[in-house]
Amino acid sequence: MMQRLLTLISLASLFAYSQTSIANDDVEIVTANISPDMCVASNETQTCNITLAVNLTFTEPEAVCVVIKQLDIVYCGNESVQFVYSRQLLVKEALEVAIYNKSQSQVLYRKVLNVGQYQPNKTRNRRHLGWIL
Repeated sequence: MMQRLLTLISLASLFAYSQTSIANDDVEIVTANISPDMCVASNETQTCNITLAVNLTFTEPEAVCVVIKQLDIVYCGNESVQFVYSRQLLVKEALEVAIYNKSQSQVLYRKVLNVGQYQPNKTRNRRHLGWIL
């Protein structure tokens, strides 16, 4: 159990997430939260099922779009100070989630969600033959 936990911790450190905030003269992002940062795929399916959650707060009302090019997903919201988006995704590879200004098609925020592979330690088969010494 401890070995499995150490393996997951080392995977998390290997696949650190990257995020980029791109400045815009008109609107500032007060808070930006896109989660999860990463997911760990199982050996059987080679995929992981995640719930993508996007929460943004702006200084002024803004209409934005969430774009995930790898999955051909585009979702645009109405003009508001608070933007919230959630969606179930089945992921095989790293995804780039970009937040665009709807009117100017300008990138406001960008984050990469990484996918790690769980690789358990190789163990040898143990035989319990019931020998008495």
